[in-house]
Amino acid sequence: MDQALQNIVGGYNLELVETLADGNCQFDAVRHQLTSRFPDTCPSDVYTHEFVRSLAVNGVENMTKEQQDTFRGELIRDEKNKLDENASFESCLAKLGESGTWGNHHTLQAIANQLDQVFEKNVKIVVYNTIGDPMEVKTWDDSMGDPDESTVVTLRLAFVGEVHYYSTQPLGCAAKKRGRVDDDGGGSGSKRVALGSEKDGGPGDS
Repeated sequence: MDQALQNIVGGYNLELVETLADGNCQFDAVRHQLTSRFPDTCPSDVYTHEFVRSLAVNGVENMTKEQQDTFRGELIRDEKNKLDENASFESCLAKLGESGTWGNHHTLQAIANQLDQVFEKNVKIVVYNTIGDPMEVKTWDDSMGDPDESTVVTLRLAFVGEVHYYSTQPLGCAAKKRGRVDDDGGGSGSKRVALGSEKDGGPGDS
């Protein structure tokens, strides 16, 4: 894991949670947030990273024409996607639906918009990163002011070098889990790293 990013999220009383490193990391990070924190609403047998990707596809499909054009342009410019410069929006949407196609800020917005309907609440996705202040994706218009926190579902991801997304969890969760495994005499294959600073008490919602 990236040490600089670990230090950053540690300042928010969080620790990184590793995700798939196969082009599905953004969707896997959202999956972890949903299934670990909202298991009743988002059960793990339904909310796989593939299902989260389908939320992104549906969300982009429901965006405005201007937003869709921007999404199309960015997907075409990403050489990893090997799309023709004249590729249609439909072709780009189909590409997004393929496992291994990287997500971006448009797909985060699309996912948030879809989750707004799932939770029947406002949704905010916070992305901690190594290049500046945390990025926020919201389902409400900032010009109207922020809604009451009790009406907001917040997901907290982390992003390093425009390369890889992690999920996060409250600081100490990994150590507690290791302690339970040690008590049971078992082993653990999870890739979680506890960080060492507290800043704002950490999120109760992620």
